[in-house]
Amino acid sequence: MNYAFFFLCFISFFQGYAQLYHFNAIDSIEVLESSTSLSYPWASGINSGQVSTIELNNDGLIDLFVFDRTDNSVLTFLNTGTAGSPNYVHAPEFEDKFPSEMRSWCLLRDYNCDGKKDIWCYATGGIAVYKNISTGGNLEFVLTTNLVMSYYNTSYLNLYVSSIDIPSIDDIDGDGDLDVVTFSIFGTNLEYHRNLSMENHGTCDSLEFQIRNNCWGHFSESFTSSALQLFDTCDNSNLGVAAEYIPDPTLLVNKSAPRHSGSTVLTIDENGDGVKDVLIGDVSYTKMSMLINGGASPNNNSSMIFQDTTFPSYDNPINLKIFPAAFYEDVTSDGNRDLIVGTNTANQSADKSSMHYYLNTGTDINPTFSFQQDNLLQDQMIDVGTGSIPTFFDHNSDGMMDILLSNFGTFKISSDSYESSISLYENTGSSTQPIYSLITDDYMNLSSSGIEKNMIPTFADVDGDGDEDMIIGDYNGVLHFFTNTAGPGNTANFVLTAPQLTDIDGITIDVGLHAAPTFIDLDEDGDFDLVIGERNGNLNYYESKSSVAPSYTLVSDSLGFVKVNYGGTSIGMSIPRFFDNANGATQLFVGSMHGEIEHFNNIDGNLSGYFNQVTSQVSDISVGLQSAPAVTDVNGDNYPDLLVGNKRGGLQISIGDPSITSVSDNFKSIDFELFPNPARETMFIRLSQSAGFSYQLFDVAGKVIISGTKTANHTHSINTQHLNPGIYFIQIFNHQGRGTRPIVIE
Repeated sequence: MNYAFFFLCFISFFQGYAQLYHFNAIDSIEVLESSTSLSYPWASGINSGQVSTIELNNDGLIDLFVFDRTDNSVLTFLNTGTAGSPNYVHAPEFEDKFPSEMRSWCLLRDYNCDGKKDIWCYATGGIAVYKNISTGGNLEFVLTTNLVMSYYNTSYLNLYVSSIDIPSIDDIDGDGDLDVVTFSIFGTNLEYHRNLSMENHGTCDSLEFQIRNNCWGHFSESFTSSALQLFDTCDNSNLGVAAEYIPDPTLLVNKSAPRHSGSTVLTIDENGDGVKDVLIGDVSYTKMSMLINGGASPNNNSSMIFQDTTFPSYDNPINLKIFPAAFYEDVTSDGNRDLIVGTNTANQSADKSSMHYYLNTGTDINPTFSFQQDNLLQDQMIDVGTGSIPTFFDHNSDGMMDILLSNFGTFKISSDSYESSISLYENTGSSTQPIYSLITDDYMNLSSSGIEKNMIPTFADVDGDGDEDMIIGDYNGVLHFFTNTAGPGNTANFVLTAPQLTDIDGITIDVGLHAAPTFIDLDEDGDFDLVIGERNGNLNYYESKSSVAPSYTLVSDSLGFVKVNYGGTSIGMSIPRFFDNANGATQLFVGSMHGEIEHFNNIDGNLSGYFNQVTSQVSDISVGLQSAPAVTDVNGDNYPDLLVGNKRGGLQISIGDPSITSVSDNFKSIDFELFPNPARETMFIRLSQSAGFSYQLFDVAGKVIISGTKTANHTHSINTQHLNPGIYFIQIFNHQGRGTRPIVIE
């Protein structure tokens, strides 16, 4: 065996077939809207934000944390101003410091009185808590408990909080530790779970809860509406301070038990009398009700005696489309907490204006709220509503790529529906220092074209007249062809000439749902073929049969056998983007429902075979659900850069770094043994710990010969008796990383 040749083949394989792309997310490229520069344009959007404050870098200034229920995303904003005069900048470097397991709702509260905000978030059946163990400016959390328990007289059971609710985590009795007020499993009344840390230990660093009142405030909420009935004892609630309530334990785990449809809770001393009042939001209603506590001192089993159903009735009342949730945080950094009201649902919300902000013009112990705006933070970022899909296109033929940003739609409260459009951000800077200026949020008046929502365009000179034409895919899975009548060198002007485009046989091109087309000359015959992503996660390949008119025939509905489905479901939302590497080899990035961007190569000359999956997550980019990439060189360094849209309607821009192209720079390396080597009938893979993985076996030309998956085990076998003798490369990969080894088959 010539082992020198063997080694050279191994190196050649990586140079030709395993080039990795590394991108650095930045926020420095300027974006102008109405001639005003946005503060953090590339922060990725907010739809259903939950706001908390925290010190991210331990500099003594209050920073902002936003958890978005839409796709369980985290956004962090660093305060670079001064006390009382904050200046927030998007700080994505802190976002991956928060646990990836957080979902549904998340509040930051300091449970152990060390001055550092801890994480309280939803866990199946209740609440999980993560302790903040940061030192200096190094933000770090560790799981304290994956399920908070509460004592129900005879036993400890999970302190139940619904995934669609938001509880109040607050010091209700004024003793210094954090209690929990949340709707019961029945959903008609509030439960008060008292923290006994101070009583039992004289310190607040424990999570020892006991239910002390199953009808806190003595009111109930209707099963069928948001109506609140005051002075309702809930049948068995006159418990007093020390009395105990014994519920049926099966109710906490019985999925058939009656449940309410969703409510949000914020306890707050609204009138400055030292006793907690409560602000209630309901899933089916636009307003919030403030209930005033009639107690003379905290925790005396008092009743709510008054309700303001249009709070704050003395100012602009809270009025969101659906399911409002309130957060009491000092966003002005002046020592007085303000009121932020968001929507607690991912759908049918006022997506571009869903962060209502009320400035506290009173004091922290006796607040008065004054409405300021309905788009806090959102007004300083690119945000096109729900779902964002970027496409690069030089619309004015000035040699610089502009951005066309599609959306699934912007929710219109007046019509109770989504309106889809495409926004044009023109590069008004240069080819090396772009500045993107919003020219219109309704490019070519496409919102009134009659095309279904989720319009996704792609551009190429289809008719051979020297200017680029446009095809738009829509949510219904069909395509629409627009002829560019402007002529070469002019600003594009599109005319719809073939709605519901047909193939060469006159059959409507229909990929099912969520048609995401892109032009590319796949077969290298000089005209532009179509590759179309779809809801099912596969890629459809339509070959062009003409260079002077749109004429296509279906070649494959499983191009490259690419499948980017989400969590074992049939939903993929594949959005393909092709580009060439420095050697002219075709590369493919695919956006997906699961939010990562997958990279494939081994495309040229392999249109009927398996494309090689280089990575399932380009450069560790994860922007939430429904990643939508666009690739071009925005800064003139001859290296690809990346725009990524997401379900929340925003954008992230990442600049390519040509200095980082090795596996070790981008992924954790999976170490494994491969034996025997050479092999004949069987080869074995041995891992240091039991794990499952996917694998691909390549020949020296980079062609995938066999592939498959293995379930968790230490040692795995692969049958090689059908392989021709020669040199191969086995690559294994899972969510932890990847590893590659050469092997000789005799």
